Amino acid sequence: MHNGGENIVFADEIVKKVCVERYDTDGDGELSYKEASEVTSIARRFFNAPGNQDYRNDVKSFDELRHFINVAEIEETAFNQCRNLTSVMLPEGLASIGRYAFSRCESLTGVTIPENVTWIDEYAFSHCSSFTEIILPEGITEIAAGTFAHCKNLLHIVIPESVTKLGSTAMNQCVSLKSIVLPENLTEIGDYAFLNCYDLTSVTLPKNLTTIGEGAFYTCRSLSSIRIPDSVTSIDYATFSGCT
Repeated sequence: MHNGGENIVFADEIVKKVCVERYDTDGDGELSYKEASEVTSIARRFFNAPGNQDYRNDVKSFDELRHFINVAEIEETAFNQCRNLTSVMLPEGLASIGRYAFSRCESLTGVTIPENVTWIDEYAFSHCSSFTEIILPEGITEIAAGTFAHCKNLLHIVIPESVTKLGSTAMNQCVSLKSIVLPENLTEIGDYAFLNCYDLTSVTLPKNLTTIGEGAFYTCRSLSSIRIPDSVTSIDYATFSGCT
């Protein structure tokens, strides 16, 4: 356990600068573990610091985020377009990740999502083009629209049994994804969920699935067969169009 007076040592000076500007309550030019523990959410456009200085392209790592132990929410667009961010460690108490929170973090190779997270909002990790693997925690019930859209190097995703809905364009343009097993409790695949997943060869649909949305597998041109369970009552327009 850290003494409240100890200061966090930041690997990235830009991250330190922004955190001190936002949260240094005693004015000593440092951020203590105690000061970090008083933060409950990470604000929108976090690296657009006070004074409107835009540091998004300067940030490279923020592993010290794990010391913000009472942060429950990362707000929408918090790290959006931090294109050179390669590493971030999320706090264990985190419960929700907002819309576009990590969108276009193109150098981020992956992120460990804490077990307490129950909600990831739309497009939260879209265009994270260096992602190769994602493991989602139990407790998430929906993969929202566009969550992993344009993650072009994503090879593997683990979806927990708690997920009942896959939102529209959720995996759109995951062009390197080759196979996916959808959880047994999933009932709905949204519109264009797997649009342009060109390398997708294997999809296992669950026995409780009822709805496959419009264009859900549109232009999945490597998909040669799929078994549709008896539970399905609706297959929408152009669902398998372009599956050549």
